[in-house]
Amino acid sequence: MSSILKVDQIQLSNGNTPTAGDLGLNDTGTVLQTKTIHSQGANFSTSSQTFVTSGLSFTVTPKATNSKIIINTELNFWFGSVNINDYFRGAWFRGSTNLATASTEDTHCWQTTNIGGATGQQLVNFNLVDTPNTTSPVTYTLYVRTHNGNSMSMMWSGQFHTLILQEIAG
Repeated sequence: MSSILKVDQIQLSNGNTPTAGDLGLNDTGTVLQTKTIHSQGANFSTSSQTFVTSGLSFTVTPKATNSKIIINTELNFWFGSVNINDYFRGAWFRGSTNLATASTEDTHCWQTTNIGGATGQQLVNFNLVDTPNTTSPVTYTLYVRTHNGNSMSMMWSGQFHTLILQEIAG
């Protein structure tokens, strides 16, 4: 004889909804949520030599404190200067914290260089893995800066940016 168990809701003793781990299921490495920004046409320009917000951001509420947040970034930029080896950098901030500290800038920050010394377009792909260690809402914002104060633009007419954020179960 078989039995069927039907319930409307399962709750922990504290009233919270259980996670897969609470129920004895292993969800390590699975995608818990995905957010996407696909943007075209808005313009942002700067000549700042310190990081300034680009206006591109995600807010995510991690489902577990041991989750990893992966951000995949594809951006289009325009160099306004003709200086050879001029460059600009970008970094993701979690809240007000720059995830590209001085000791990790080479691995947590991207850079594109105007090698040819002409105005023109640069496509940048950049990925970041972060462990925010919280289940409270977290905001990730893209900040950018130039090397020597020359002009740089992103998202000029007809160009696209794609940003994908995924939470991976730890």
